[in-house]
Amino acid sequence: MPARACWKGYLRLSLVTIGVELYTAVNSAKDTALHQIHKPSGRRIRYEKVAPGPVWALSKPRTL
Repeated sequence: MPARACWKGYLRLSLVTIGVELYTAVNSAKDTALHQIHKPSGRRIRYEKVAPGPVWALSKPRTL
């Protein structure tokens, strides 16, 4: 039996109208992984948050 949309509507952007259908989730959120995978190694891609600028805080202690 095919899935049935729980809501149908239209999204209108200027002169373009796009049909939209909303379906209920099949899996629970805790089981869904949204990680990017590196194809050759099969390992997860991780990102680091890094602040640009000088690294004076790591090179020598700051004195006041």
